[in-house]
Parts: sequence; C-alpha cells; structure tokens
Amino acid sequence: MKLSVWAKRQGVCYKTAWRMWKEGRLPVPVEQLPTGNERTDDIVRDLHEVIVSMCARLYGKRSARNRAEKALKAIHE
Repeated sequence: MKLSVWAKRQGVCYKTAWRMWKEGRLPVPVEQLPTGNERTDDIVRDLHEVIVSMCARLYGKRSARNRAEKALKAIHE
C-alpha cells in the first residue's frame, strides 16, 4: 500500500506520515521503492479488506462486516 493511501486511511496528511517515516515513528514497516515511492506493509489491513470482500460476496453486504470480524477473531484464537 502506498504511503499516501495509508495516511489517508489513518486520517493524517501525507506530509505528516512522510515526516513520521523519516523520523522512524511510523507504526508500520515502510520501504522505499526504486521509483521513489514509499510502500507500507500493513498486511493486517489488507487481509481484513480481502476477508470483508469475500464475506460480502458469500453472505451479502449487510452481514459481511460481522462475518469478517468473526473470521478474524477465529484466526487470532
């Protein structure tokens, strides 16, 4: 996930996230790509989005979030 997308989801501006990354205060690992872009490894967030998407297709839009949360709880147990 690009740093700009991560910053938007976290509710901070890109410049703030970039400064946090440069200072080593970002709560997720970040790597700089050869193109100059920064990419976060927010695997948990990505996994949650995939599970919600799958549940929405299987169980419908209304119960997708609830089913996804149950699936994530089962993974942690």
